[in-house]
Amino acid sequence: MSGTAVGRPDGGAIRVRVTIPAPSINLGGFTLDPFAMVGAAGLDDIVSSLLFSPIETIVFPSSAKVYPLCLPTGEGFTVPIERIGGEFGVWNHDGVLVLTVPAMIFAAVR
Repeated sequence: MSGTAVGRPDGGAIRVRVTIPAPSINLGGFTLDPFAMVGAAGLDDIVSSLLFSPIETIVFPSSAKVYPLCLPTGEGFTVPIERIGGEFGVWNHDGVLVLTVPAMIFAAVR
């Protein structure tokens, strides 16, 4: 996962582009979405109200999705990831971008 800040619009909102490698796996006509498997909805649905432009899919050199998020002050989302313990989340805490990741993947996010 990676993120690129793209500026703060008026009102204290934070715009950030969060890149998540292969959030879903396509097997012919069948798609596995790990976020949908551990939660009630897929990540695309969870973040839909926070998007400032369409989700981008990158297929080279590896499959990933780029989520362009606009986080107003006090807004964000979390997704519980029970299989590895913990949760993934992104929040705007008074103009400070706060990331929540499971301890197991903390070193990869730093």
